[in-house]
Amino acid sequence: AGSYFLGFVFAGLAVLAPESQDQDRIGLFVMLLLLFHVAFDVGATFTRRVLAGEPVTRAHRTHLYQLCQRLGRSHRHVSLTHYGMSVLQALALVWLAFGLGGAERLLTFAPFVVVYSLYASMTWRRARRAGLVR
Repeated sequence: AGSYFLGFVFAGLAVLAPESQDQDRIGLFVMLLLLFHVAFDVGATFTRRVLAGEPVTRAHRTHLYQLCQRLGRSHRHVSLTHYGMSVLQALALVWLAFGLGGAERLLTFAPFVVVYSLYASMTWRRARRAGLVR
């Protein structure tokens, strides 16, 4: 039930942000940062599956959050980890909107790219050892 509301809010912000009067086109950055977590997981999972020779059109349980649960993390632990990252993304959004200008805005994404890449790498390494992915 909560996911419907959050999905609606994120979708609404992604649509409304570009319509703002901002001359710096911050709306694009807002949309990308709001959806970064989902986009990274989908993109990384898709890339990993292509490189492993897995059929990408077949159902699977190899998204990062699914692998974490299958590796023994509780639903609560996985959810709190992802919620925490979402909160950090929201704080970065405020910093992006009110503290940065121009090309510096791209730097807002750098910590998230690094953290999510490390998270994905560690999760996939553990999942390979456990025989959950190739």
